[in-house]
Amino acid sequence: MLVQQEELKWLEEEVIKPSFSKTVVVDFWAPWCGPCRVLGPVLEKLAMEAGDRWKLVKINVDEHPVIASQFNVRSIPTVVAIREGKVIDSFVGALPEHQVRAWLQKVAPDPQAKLEEEVQRKFEEYGVNGVSRDDVYSLYKKDSSNPKFRYWMAKLRILDSPSEAVELLKGIDESFE
Repeated sequence: MLVQQEELKWLEEEVIKPSFSKTVVVDFWAPWCGPCRVLGPVLEKLAMEAGDRWKLVKINVDEHPVIASQFNVRSIPTVVAIREGKVIDSFVGALPEHQVRAWLQKVAPDPQAKLEEEVQRKFEEYGVNGVSRDDVYSLYKKDSSNPKFRYWMAKLRILDSPSEAVELLKGIDESFE
């Protein structure tokens, strides 16, 4: 009984609580499972690439049978995505890397990609003097002191970071627009 309580406490700390700030991807595996040995490195590689976008938790079903039963794991590898304490999606089996990437984009979208989609939508809807989003990023990167480029960049950043947009606008006027 004590082991079960410790496992559930660990689950709460390592999986459930973090899922309220980012998607937690749980890989249920075992060392004797061939497909698990194929999928595991793929998930680990993608977790490294993702940085802090989502969290990978690997659970050996032989060592943590209580947790595996909590998630109704019947076959391994089983991969579960958890957000805000709830399972939002899962898959069973060793998928190829491109399919795992697509699944991860669905369960843990890249915030920058999401922002860029929103910015692109806003640009298409309102336009910024005929300048594309990519042009703004490129121009600003080349000359971040140019008031026009700073102004356009502030228009882009206002969606994601109002305080950054305000900083970009300091010391410039709108006469150039």
